[in-house]
Amino acid sequence: MKLHRMMHILVITGLSIVSAQQGEKMRVGIIEFELQNDVGIENGGRIIAEWLASEMVRVGRFDVSERLSLGDVLAEQDLGLAGIVSDETAAAAGKIRGVQAIVTGSIMKIGSTISVTGKIIAVETGLVLKTSVVRAANLDALPHEIEVLANSLSEVSRDQFEIRLDLTKREQTYMSVGASIAPAFATNDAIDETYSAFAIGVHASVTSLKGSAWFHGYPIGDMRGIGIGGMYNITPFWGIVGEYGFMADDATDYVEVYYYILGVGIQPRHELSAKLMVIGGTTKGVIWVWDDDFEEVDGSFTFMPPLSYGVEINYRFEGPSAIMVRYISASLTDYTLTQHADPFDNFYQASQLSIIWQREFAIGR
Repeated sequence: MKLHRMMHILVITGLSIVSAQQGEKMRVGIIEFELQNDVGIENGGRIIAEWLASEMVRVGRFDVSERLSLGDVLAEQDLGLAGIVSDETAAAAGKIRGVQAIVTGSIMKIGSTISVTGKIIAVETGLVLKTSVVRAANLDALPHEIEVLANSLSEVSRDQFEIRLDLTKREQTYMSVGASIAPAFATNDAIDETYSAFAIGVHASVTSLKGSAWFHGYPIGDMRGIGIGGMYNITPFWGIVGEYGFMADDATDYVEVYYYILGVGIQPRHELSAKLMVIGGTTKGVIWVWDDDFEEVDGSFTFMPPLSYGVEINYRFEGPSAIMVRYISASLTDYTLTQHADPFDNFYQASQLSIIWQREFAIGR
């Protein structure tokens, strides 16, 4: 008997796959889910079924043609209000309605966790073709888990669904604006001094599936500057980064820094991205003053880590906000000083840490 039932399942599943390959979709009806206890949603069984139906329509594997109420099914089977829809009852109701399969299930709450079981029942045989279970930690997480359930019943795994969802989010184009606080410091080995600095910045960017462009500006503080950059996405998950900018360091009296950045950006998830950068550039100005004398600097950055580099991490929250942490450090080791006797023994380094809050606005797909 078990072998006979398994052969039925294999035959029906095989026929449904062939039909899907030929462009024909299995016609299914959805019955509201059975509430096994109070889950905190009024008419929860009907609402869950509606969520599931909408998502299964979006996935597109099935022709969701019927949405049956539990009362209709019980009435069709002459069970009154006391009956519970079994697999056989659901199959019989589906046969009356002319569908090939019935989608139904149950909901229960254990502690704060809501468990939803969904299944697809073949109308001709009453056999369960597919069963899937999802669990939501709370009511807020339940809609997402119902999407996972709909995809699972449509032969799309959770991992596949999450990847598709992530790629769909990347197709959205965003404009972001924000502000930052940026502590900084500059070190000069010649006089063994470290100078602290502080800046307040403004930021704007546009991000799409093809890449992004941004503007950084630090109009207030001891380390002011401006930078314009962009990233071209080789794939949705990584791309090439470039930036050009200017910084003025007042902490060591005055140094002008013209920098350029090359690097790689990675985005393993829509909400998480990072950039790894190396920095080059030129500088000039008065680097320090002491004993009524001064030294002028004129030179270039070493274009290699670990001396000149940058790291940036960006995280999007569920809402329209994002936070970015950006650290850049530039070291001047190949330069000349107008009055210093042995300039190449010295080391000048400037670093800046930016903590940036941004608000995002969707502007198209």
